[in-house]
Amino acid sequence: MSESQLSTSKRPPSSSLASPPSKRTATDSVNTAHAVSLPRQSHRATINDLPEELLDEILEYFHIHSDTQTLVRFEILDQWRHCKLKALKSLVLVSKRLQRITELHLYHAYVDHGIARHKHQFLNRLIDRSDLAKQLAIRFAEDVASGRLYAPATLLFLLARNVAFLDIECSLDEEDALPTLLRERPGGRVLDNLGHLALHHADDEGGIDSNALAPFLSLPRLRAATLWMAEGIAAAPPRAWPLAGSSALTSLTLDYCVVTAEALGPLLASTQRLRAFTYRLGSALVSDEQVSLPDVYAALARHAAPTLEALCLDVRDYDGVDDDDDDEACLIPLLSFTQLRSLRASRCLLVPRAQLDEDPASLVLADVPAACHGRRVGELPASLEEMAVFGSSAHDHADGRDLLRFVRAMCGRAVLPPALREVDLRQISAAGVPGEVYVELAGETRAMCEEAGVRLLINEEFSLGVVGMGEDSISD
Repeated sequence: MSESQLSTSKRPPSSSLASPPSKRTATDSVNTAHAVSLPRQSHRATINDLPEELLDEILEYFHIHSDTQTLVRFEILDQWRHCKLKALKSLVLVSKRLQRITELHLYHAYVDHGIARHKHQFLNRLIDRSDLAKQLAIRFAEDVASGRLYAPATLLFLLARNVAFLDIECSLDEEDALPTLLRERPGGRVLDNLGHLALHHADDEGGIDSNALAPFLSLPRLRAATLWMAEGIAAAPPRAWPLAGSSALTSLTLDYCVVTAEALGPLLASTQRLRAFTYRLGSALVSDEQVSLPDVYAALARHAAPTLEALCLDVRDYDGVDDDDDDEACLIPLLSFTQLRSLRASRCLLVPRAQLDEDPASLVLADVPAACHGRRVGELPASLEEMAVFGSSAHDHADGRDLLRFVRAMCGRAVLPPALREVDLRQISAAGVPGEVYVELAGETRAMCEEAGVRLLINEEFSLGVVGMGEDSISD
């Protein structure tokens, strides 16, 4: 269809709103239910000038998955290169129709420069609407062929005013990394509305440096930051970090990362408002550097002890913690975090293997000398409201049984934290545990928790003896 046809194939602007979407597809519904009230310009084609079949073709072609309420994901992939020009021109008009998008993926969005003008026009129009851009999760991918980000500085500046969520893959080459673009921004308030930033690795030989987050920490509205597959051995020079305590960051997630306490310290020191901290250690793409957990605990307590409300520490995929070294050195000093409400951690960080004996009565819980092994209940903060326990490793199958014994012993001695309302063991494996033993133990533990006012969450198939059936398992 030519541009002249786009301008002349008129249909009533309200027609799409008048008919109910009962027999239409989800894609149709989002197109018809969300017409945007924009000033009409007679000399320019609008979304309402497009035939329904062409509009459907565009939306389907660009992998738009939606329901009648929202456009969940808009992926612009390598198809830019092969797209019919009429569809690409029409896509500029589609942006007028959309009222809500939750994710906009710009993967391979700048591969073909032959149609760059149309892509730029579409992005300009979409991002220029603050009502849309404030909702977007903009995701950029690195141009593997050229080694440069698809997000040129000009596009970054277009995003500056409105975008609230940015998810970017970073190159290891410092010249190509987005933080460099941020530092070189020409005046103005670039990314000042950014509230959530996610930095991903973009190299199959290593992770990004955790120091890459430093330039973003001074953004006034940045509240949440995520590093994925990052490695950090040493901190960047002091001049790279904002003034201590000046960042507005309240949530930090290190996912599949290996970041030492030395590298973590300046990051934590940048804010005095950290309420949530998640650290999932381990990655196949980072170095074999070992992380000292006690040093990480000390850094976290030093910078976030008065404010931290949610803590998640997961070492299931990290070879630096082994059951052979499963002792008090790995235990989290929970009393340091007086405001802690939510705790999610691997079992070995809460109670050592040596303390998980066959007899629950032998578990050391309270009123014991400091020299005794095991975690004392006095070390669980009174503010704790919910607690989840992971396995210590992907191959540790005894955790389900052992943790049930531990929780049962805590209930039996009435030493649960007073605010505790939920214990989640659903990510614990019960494989290898005879079904009858597990069912009996699970039933007793759940009853004791309910009596104490605590909800116990376990895998229902485990509690029914479906998994881990042995010779002593319950038969039909």
